[in-house]
Amino acid sequence: MLGRLFDSFVYLLIRVACRIESSELEKVPRTGPLLVVFNHINFLEAPLFYLLMRPRRIYGVMKVELSRVPVVKNIARRWGGIPLKRGAPPSAAFRKVGELLSEGAIIGLAPEGTRSRNGHLQKGNPGVVTLALQNDVPILPVAHYGSQNLWKNLKRFKRTQIHFKVGTPFKLAAPERVNKESRRLLTDQMMKQMALLLPPELRGEYSRVDEIGEDLIERLE
Repeated sequence: MLGRLFDSFVYLLIRVACRIESSELEKVPRTGPLLVVFNHINFLEAPLFYLLMRPRRIYGVMKVELSRVPVVKNIARRWGGIPLKRGAPPSAAFRKVGELLSEGAIIGLAPEGTRSRNGHLQKGNPGVVTLALQNDVPILPVAHYGSQNLWKNLKRFKRTQIHFKVGTPFKLAAPERVNKESRRLLTDQMMKQMALLLPPELRGEYSRVDEIGEDLIERLE
C-alpha cells in the first residue's frame, strides 16, 4: 500500500512539472522478452519508464553506487533496479538480466552509460550488444526528449514538454567473429535506430546517420 501511494505521489509531481506525450509507448509489446534501449538524459527516466509502462513491469540496470543509499536502494528495488559496478566484470548483472529475459521480462538499458544532461545523444557502449546476442531477444529503440529543459523551466515556473518516440523492434545479426570491431559496428547500427527517432539537432554523436549502415539490423515488423 505504501509503495502504491509513493508511486502515485511521484506520478503526481511529474504531471505537475511536465506535460508528457507518451502515446507512442502503446507500441511497446505487451508480452515477451524485450530489451528497450533509450537515451539517457537525467534522473527522470527511471520513474517515467516505470510508471508509464504499467501494467508491464520494466527492469533496469543502474550503477551500484545508488544501491548503497538506503532510500534510493528501496526505491530502486521497487522500480526493478539491477546494480552494475562500473569498471568491473558485469557477469552478475548480466546473469540477472538473462534470468529475467528468460521469464519474458522487459529490460530497460541506456547504452550511453552516463547522463548527457543536454539531451544530445552520446556514443553507445557495447554491453547491450553482448546482452542481445547472448539472449537472442528483440531490441526496441525508444527515444525521449524535452527533459533536458526541466531545471531551466522549473526556475521559470514553466511546465516541461516531454516527448516519447518508439521505433521498430529488431534483432542484431550475429557476426562470424565477435570482437571489438564487430561489437562497435553493431553498437553504432543499434544507436542509429535511436538517433532516427530524435530531432536532428539532438542526434549528437550520431548526427551523420546516413554514414552508418543497417546491414546487421533485422527488423521484426
